Amino acid sequence: MAGSGLFRRLRIVGGALLLAVALLLAGLGPGAVPVAAAGENLTFRGSVDRAGVSWRVHKFTVSGPGTIDVVLDWDNTAADLNVGLRNPAGTFVKWASTKNKPERLTFPDATAGDWAIGVKAVSGAASYTATVTTPGGDSASPSGAVVQPQWVRQIGASGRAQMYPSGVDVARPSRGATGSLAGQAGWVFIADTGNDRIAAYTADGKLLWQSGIRGRGDGQFSEPRDIAYLGGRLYVADTGNNRVQVMNAATGGFVAKWPTFFGAIMGVTPGKDRTGAWKVIVADGKNSRISIHDPADTTRVYVGSFGKGDGQLNEVRDGAFDSRGNLYTADFRNHRVAVFDATADGGWAWRGSFGSLGGDPGQFRGPYGIEVDDADGVYV
Repeated sequence: MAGSGLFRRLRIVGGALLLAVALLLAGLGPGAVPVAAAGENLTFRGSVDRAGVSWRVHKFTVSGPGTIDVVLDWDNTAADLNVGLRNPAGTFVKWASTKNKPERLTFPDATAGDWAIGVKAVSGAASYTATVTTPGGDSASPSGAVVQPQWVRQIGASGRAQMYPSGVDVARPSRGATGSLAGQAGWVFIADTGNDRIAAYTADGKLLWQSGIRGRGDGQFSEPRDIAYLGGRLYVADTGNNRVQVMNAATGGFVAKWPTFFGAIMGVTPGKDRTGAWKVIVADGKNSRISIHDPADTTRVYVGSFGKGDGQLNEVRDGAFDSRGNLYTADFRNHRVAVFDATADGGWAWRGSFGSLGGDPGQFRGPYGIEVDDADGVYV
């Protein structure tokens, strides 16, 4: 699905299909941020696995100059974990990678601003506790904590269905809703599958435009399954027509259609690859593979093949990049999340998978969507 940092769900109420949107910790709605008093330590907890989610980031704010001390400890003595310190410019200024347990680092030249620690699994899997001591009072936004979604509003009417959506995305500055496009920030875009159209709404639910009818022509759709906003353009998974169409986010007007022919597009998501270049990730369920395109579809790379082994996918439904350009996929029929690492030569290397069939924590039954947030937290 296209909307990173956005929790989405579909509800049936009185026979009507409603789109319920809860905006969390993405600059689009309220979110709880714990605050530490002066002199207190900040404690972050989480888990990492070299074969699954191998990297987590925890953010905190330093109010004045001084020394930052970090202690990282974990439960599995067979695992090897590292911890790094990231400055407000986004640069990791120090790492603790001694193979000792616990790992410790001290950085004496901290300045005021937004800092972060990164916890990495070099080998094995472990649950960890990271304690950060900072100069002065600090606030923290722990990526390892469980945050309960907050209901904001619904879009669509009770009692009579106004839409039959499968995909939704929100325009935001991190996706190019800046400058002349700043007025689009917060707009909600819907792939209205049942009505063969797309639509745009303001954040408070006011309809801006609807576009499309059933057909194969330019700007027409057949069961569009997903939609993604990037820099004033909408990338629409026109599933029944085996294509991606590009539309104007301001008006819903047709811009272009990609030349690539797809089997059955289930998800479309923008993200930055390991070089920082914007790409559009397409999950082709029929062909059991991910394809990665530049926004004009002049280049494309395929990842995965049909099967249940290493590096294989079965009716994949969605994909997303983490902050380093690694690829996480919702491997639907294999009931798992399959992970591929971006390599220096532009290729993809199988890292591993996590999850199995079932209803217990850590298990899946046909995972349909996946997102990775700015702190590399994975949502399935």
